[in-house]
Formats: sequence, structure tokens, C-alpha cells
Amino acid sequence: MRVLPRLGLVVSAFALIGADVPEREVPPGEGVLCLGAMIYFADIQARSCHAGEDREFQERLSSYVERFDSYLIRNSPGGEADLKRFKELQGLTPEARPDICESGPQNDIYKAIREGGQAKVDVMVDKMLMRDGAPSFGDCV
Repeated sequence: MRVLPRLGLVVSAFALIGADVPEREVPPGEGVLCLGAMIYFADIQARSCHAGEDREFQERLSSYVERFDSYLIRNSPGGEADLKRFKELQGLTPEARPDICESGPQNDIYKAIREGGQAKVDVMVDKMLMRDGAPSFGDCV
């Protein structure tokens, strides 16, 4: 399993959410791990660094997390064990990121998603999770 790319690059990618990019049909599951990793990371940042800010957005992030968890459990051969292993390997647990709030604004995925167009992220998540398939990193942004 690949490790999440440099976070600064990921934040920059989220800044492009508003850009018009030609769409291509992707196989079910492609990109789920990539977008899921960013959502999981943003959720950790929300709880650790932005507690109490924009409650509505934080609830939205939590609902994304639940949806990605369900998708990955349902579409991975190892179910919950695969989900747990994925989060551990990617450092997507609060315990793995004790310095998450000190990583600088260039790595604030929470803020990038929040300010980059929540409605567009809703569409990305809905489209990504609408068809069951083997989860892969693919190209999510």
C-alpha cells in the first residue's frame, strides 16, 4: 500500500477544487483510498486543531468518515482489519499524529477543504462512493 503523498501537495490539490477539469470515467473504487486519506486527515485536524470551529462542517467531515469506513469495510477482503491497517499505515489516527497542529498552514487539509468548496467535496465524495469496487489510490484530485 502506498503512503500518503506530501501533505503540502495535497493541500494545493484541494485548492484546485474550483478549477474546471475534464472528467473521465473511472472504475469503481479508483481514488477511494486517496480521497479517503485526505478526509480522514482533515477529520483528525478538525478534532485536534479546530475543535469547536464550524460545527456544521465538522459534522459533515464526520459523516464522510463514516461513509468511507463503510465503503472500505464493505469492499475490502479483510473488512474492518483492512480498514484499521490502512489507517495505521497511512498515519491516519490521532495517536500517529501528535504534532498535527504544528504542521503549518500549508498542511491544513481541514482548512483547504472548508474554504475550497464544500459543495464540490460533497459531489466528489458522493461520486466516488456511489459504486462498490476494490479500493485503490488512483487519482482523486
